[in-house]
Amino acid sequence: MGILAEDGHGIAVARALQRLLPREDLLLLCDDAYAPYARRRPAVVAARVAGLLAELRADGAKIIVIASPQAVLDAFASQPAGPVALVGLEAPIAQAGAACGGGAVAAVVVEGGVRPRTFGQALRRQRGASAIHLGSGRSPTPMPSQRASRR
Repeated sequence: MGILAEDGHGIAVARALQRLLPREDLLLLCDDAYAPYARRRPAVVAARVAGLLAELRADGAKIIVIASPQAVLDAFASQPAGPVALVGLEAPIAQAGAACGGGAVAAVVVEGGVRPRTFGQALRRQRGASAIHLGSGRSPTPMPSQRASRR
């Protein structure tokens, strides 16, 4: 299973998947070089994500989780159908809308993690909730820099 994230927050997604699927091999690709995607043009993000998804496919991923809301917004729809399934993290919003019985759904994103207008438009297209509220805030704790040591 491949995971494409735009920064170190992908580690949290990988840990959650590892708890749920302990026997599954995970490939985590964190694109720190281009993060945050929300500060780049959509065409640049789409091209970058397409290349990174191709790398994960080449490395043997059977399914790929795109753990970046902005990558989903800019690149998900343009990906060709194929033997490797793609899953975007926007799916829980639709599931929450269906499960809430017409109530409101709140989506909180890290400041600078998405382009608010694009994300808001995508949320309004979701079905099931009477209202979807978008909020942003600072990341609760900065991700520590991780370096590999050679011995």
